[in-house]
Amino acid sequence: RDVERSRGLGDVYKRQDIDRKLKAKTQKPEDVDDMRRLMETVPSKNAELREEIQSLNEYYACLHDMRYNLSESDSQSKFVGSFWGVKIERLLQTTTENMDKDQERYEEEMDEEQESFQATIETLTDTVEKFSQYTDLSKVDYVYDDVQQITQQLKKAQDDANLFNRREGLFQKPITDNSHLQKVTTQFEPFQSLWKYAAAWKSWENEWMTGIFIKLDPEEVDKSVNMSVKSLH
Repeated sequence: RDVERSRGLGDVYKRQDIDRKLKAKTQKPEDVDDMRRLMETVPSKNAELREEIQSLNEYYACLHDMRYNLSESDSQSKFVGSFWGVKIERLLQTTTENMDKDQERYEEEMDEEQESFQATIETLTDTVEKFSQYTDLSKVDYVYDDVQQITQQLKKAQDDANLFNRREGLFQKPITDNSHLQKVTTQFEPFQSLWKYAAAWKSWENEWMTGIFIKLDPEEVDKSVNMSVKSLH
C-alpha cells in the first residue's frame, strides 16, 4: 500500500508541475517560444500520466471493494486524477490563447523599439561621419571620452540588432538587414585606434619623460611605440 501511495503522490506532483509550468507568465518573447515547446511535450507526458492514473484507479477500486476508507490525500488524488484529462485540455487551450496574445503584444512592443532603434543608428551614423573634424591632439582626453562612449553605443546597437533579428525569427517575420550598422562600426575603427593610442601616448610620454629612467622597460617601450605606429597606418 505504501508503494501505491507513493505512486499516487508522484502523480500529483507531476500534474502540479505541468499545471504550474503552463500557468507561468511570460516576461519576454523568448518565453513564448519556450512555452510552446513545452506544450508540445505535454501530450506524451499526459499519456504516461493517464496510464499511471488508470493503474491507480484499479488500486482504488480494489480498496473500495474491500470497504477500505481512503485517506484524505488518496481521495484528493483520485478525484483530481479523474478530471485531469479534461483539465489539461482546457489548460492547453487557455495557454495557447495566452501565448497568441503575448506574442501579439511583444510584436507591437518590438515594432516600437525598432523605430527608436533606427533613429539611434541614424544618430550614430551622423556622429561617426562627422568625427573626422576632431584633429586637435591637445584635446585628446575630451575626444577619447567621446570615442569610448561611441564604441559602447555601437556595441550595444549591434547587440540590440542581433536580439531583434533573433526575435524576428521567433515571430517568423522577415529578418531586418542591419548590415549598415556593421559598416558604421568599421568606419569608426580608425578613429577609435587613433584616439586610443593618442591617449595612451600621452600617458606613456609622461611616464617616459618624468619617470625614473632605470625603471623603464626598453622592450615594453619599443612594443608600445610599434603598436602606436602600426595603428596609424
